[in-house]
Amino acid sequence: MDINSYFQAFEVSVQSYTGDDPLDPWDKFVQFLDSKLSLEETKGLSVVLERLVQTFLQDERYHNDSRYVTHCVRCANFYSDPIEVYSYLHGRGVGTQTAVLYVDWAHQFEKKGQLSQAEMVYQRALENKAHPQDSVVQQYR
Repeated sequence: MDINSYFQAFEVSVQSYTGDDPLDPWDKFVQFLDSKLSLEETKGLSVVLERLVQTFLQDERYHNDSRYVTHCVRCANFYSDPIEVYSYLHGRGVGTQTAVLYVDWAHQFEKKGQLSQAEMVYQRALENKAHPQDSVVQQYR
């Protein structure tokens, strides 16, 4: 089965979800795909991650949920310029208190040699008390 077949089956099942954590089936689906897809097939995961990010972008209860923010980071890394994606997500309130977003955002600046921008991102993470804080402190040298 290819990723499109898995995704079609998932979409049918997620429409009937009645629990109180609609992110949970998406999270489990991404984990399932991670375990089933070959390295070559994981490129197709970008479509699933993009859909997941868009589905929950307006749902503020997930803006600092580590599962959602981790999926946002993975999605951003499929783009040619993840920095723009991080800026957009952060502007929408996503990941403002979650270290994983700030750390990867700063790493993207570091890769481009834009160290002052990376430092600003780390500073913003510390100001916003992003957690886990030690993760930010370890990366911010």
